[in-house]
Amino acid sequence: MENKENTVELTLEELEESRDEHVRELKRIEKMSDAQFEAFKRNFTLGFLDPSIRRMEAIEILRSMICTNINLQQEKHED
Repeated sequence: MENKENTVELTLEELEESRDEHVRELKRIEKMSDAQFEAFKRNFTLGFLDPSIRRMEAIEILRSMICTNINLQQEKHED
């Protein structure tokens, strides 16, 4: 994979750590009610970055991030 200017190539270990963190956040958010998420969302990465995010949006984004991460890990294994 070719590096472009201002891009960061993550190691397999960094990708795995990131995926694990996203899976933990996803599990916590899925167990919460909408009201609980609103009260505690600033404790989560996505809620901190976007204070107006709703619970279902956060779930969808985390699922997408996990899928992307898995794809990147597969690419790393192929290299």
